[in-house]
Amino acid sequence: MTAMLDPNRHLKRVSSRKNACYGFSLVELMVSLTIGLVIIVAALSAYSGAASANKMVEAQTVMNEDGQAALSILSQQIHMAGYTSGTPVIAIRGCDSTFTNVTTTNIEIGALSCTTNDASPDSVAVRYEADKYNTIESGNSKPTDCLGNDLAVSAGKYYAENRFYLATPAGRTSKSLYCKGNAADTPQALIENVEDFQLLYGLAKTAGDQKVAGYVKASEIANWGLVLTVRLCVVIKSEQTVLPDKKSSPYKNCTGTLTDPKDLYLRHAYNTSVVLRSRLL
Repeated sequence: MTAMLDPNRHLKRVSSRKNACYGFSLVELMVSLTIGLVIIVAALSAYSGAASANKMVEAQTVMNEDGQAALSILSQQIHMAGYTSGTPVIAIRGCDSTFTNVTTTNIEIGALSCTTNDASPDSVAVRYEADKYNTIESGNSKPTDCLGNDLAVSAGKYYAENRFYLATPAGRTSKSLYCKGNAADTPQALIENVEDFQLLYGLAKTAGDQKVAGYVKASEIANWGLVLTVRLCVVIKSEQTVLPDKKSSPYKNCTGTLTDPKDLYLRHAYNTSVVLRSRLL
């Protein structure tokens, strides 16, 4: 018996081939493109946010390292101010700005000249008897100044006289913490991106008193022999712009006052207090 043929078989094949040739409609393409763009924007936003957060963390890490390094250097020097095994020496001298002759060689602390300017970063000079225990010993087995230069012997002793201040290095726009030692003519930058440097001095009422009566600025001190302690503050600024907008720029400065520089740099104030050991031992 001959099988019966389906009269619509040919039409079904044609219809099937037509359906197989159909693509996406315009609406489907638009929806697909929109979803793809949303995914791309979300991915870029997440990447940008992660990159910004990472940049902020890196900036904070570097700032913390610089701030702690600056305080460590200054604290170590001020701790030793006035130390001597012989005749007492002038221990410390500060200025409510930068000493006008801060880089001048062959003058002692008492000859430093100061013009008061409370709006400027401070400067300070310290003097003490140096040896291989309180300084880094040089290759020549001699005590050194703050820059590692060999000190010259004087009456059988070595004396370090180091001056610390802020200045802007050549080719840069941000200040650095500098030191000028008495063993060399040229000062050098120690810590970069130090925007401010402020000091307050704790004074005794009378000579020999080992109790701090109060803290004052350098311009208010008539007798530097009464200084027992020093409060240090440095403001560190980020190397690059890292803030998302200028609304995030306010920070507390060395006086604890909220300050708004209105830029995209991150800033932080680092503080510590230091005792002059020679005055309290």
